[in-house]
Amino acid sequence: MCCLSDTPKPGNIDRMTFKQKALQLDLLSNLLFLPALTSLFLAFSWAGTKYPWNSGRVIGPLAAFAILFAAFVYNQFRRGDAAAIPPRIIKRRTVIAGFIFITCANSTGNILEYYLPTYYQTVRGYSPAKSGYMMFPIIVGATIGSLVHGAGTSAFGYYAPFMLLASVIMPVAAGLITTFQINTSSVQLILYTALSGLGYGIGFSGPQNAVQAVLPAEDVPLGLSIMLFAQSFGPAVSIAIAQVLFTNRLGANLNGIVPGLSRATIENNGLGEIVANMPLAGSREVLEGIDRSLTETWYLVIGLASATVIGSLMVEWRSVKPKRA
Repeated sequence: MCCLSDTPKPGNIDRMTFKQKALQLDLLSNLLFLPALTSLFLAFSWAGTKYPWNSGRVIGPLAAFAILFAAFVYNQFRRGDAAAIPPRIIKRRTVIAGFIFITCANSTGNILEYYLPTYYQTVRGYSPAKSGYMMFPIIVGATIGSLVHGAGTSAFGYYAPFMLLASVIMPVAAGLITTFQINTSSVQLILYTALSGLGYGIGFSGPQNAVQAVLPAEDVPLGLSIMLFAQSFGPAVSIAIAQVLFTNRLGANLNGIVPGLSRATIENNGLGEIVANMPLAGSREVLEGIDRSLTETWYLVIGLASATVIGSLMVEWRSVKPKRA
């Protein structure tokens, strides 16, 4: 996304010199943007786990991210239409709305997919194979949701109502998932996770449709690349934050229950082995602590799912149906 600026008109490419073609490469944006992301991910991977939040090794990368990202944004506006991401696209309300929506929506799905197997295998004691089967309702729900979105958008011509519907379903489903306990019935596990997948599927394609409906034809590829970047950027940051939350809450909830518990112990032994090494009388208390830690981590999913409403309310209502002559 940040390697090339707008593609020159086909008729002018052959007349451009090598130097002119090289200048089309926004290399400075790469030199600013990639280190900025690296600094951000490094800070989140260390914060609250390897080093405290107020440590210089965490504050330093965060400060580097802020400076580099500000320089990247300045460079985009300085270069104008020759920038990797031209300001005329960044300023579009629908592009901003779509970025917010897909970042938050994709983050909710990835956090759940990351930590639901932990719940199934550790708290419920399912085998890895059964844990995989239990993820199937999310896939089915997302598939049905995608079909609903596609058919509905084709029929009515508008994508925004389905984004709004997803912004209602996803927080409700995330809230229901936080009620998972040791003895939650299998029916509830299936229905709640399927509802989460349904909401995700209904809204997932909305930002891409919005970009194609709003932007001029020559800007659509770049707009879609921004949405694709948001799909990866959101989970990369949110999962790092979720890992910090889970590790911190696990330490707090199991403090005094598991002797000598530390992050190194969890990484080396794993949660399953920690539970197995506990006496029978204390194993249930440990499982309840792990379940509580997962629940508190999934509060982040509720927040992210609720934040999708910002994008769904901001997006422009445009029909995807071609206008009749």
